[in-house]
Amino acid sequence: MNIPSIPCSATFQGSTSTNGFINGTHTNPTSAGAASTLSLPFGSTNNLVATSVSATCPTNIVKNGDTATLAGVIKLRGVNSTAKEGPTVVRT
Repeated sequence: MNIPSIPCSATFQGSTSTNGFINGTHTNPTSAGAASTLSLPFGSTNNLVATSVSATCPTNIVKNGDTATLAGVIKLRGVNSTAKEGPTVVRT
């Protein structure tokens, strides 16, 4: 998370020694080169916890140990397995 106007930044990662997860529904692209869709209903479960919160973040916005609440529909496109990167989030 990054809020440049404050400035404030935080990293969210899995709360255990395992990878982070976000429960949602992924829909494959409708055609080659099209974006796929990741739907996250409000209240989707996850194990993400704030870490590495910058000192300039107000504690009423985020502090170390806070959990994440996510919701929305995200369009994803591409993957760079050579560089070990995941899909790119596409603005809609």
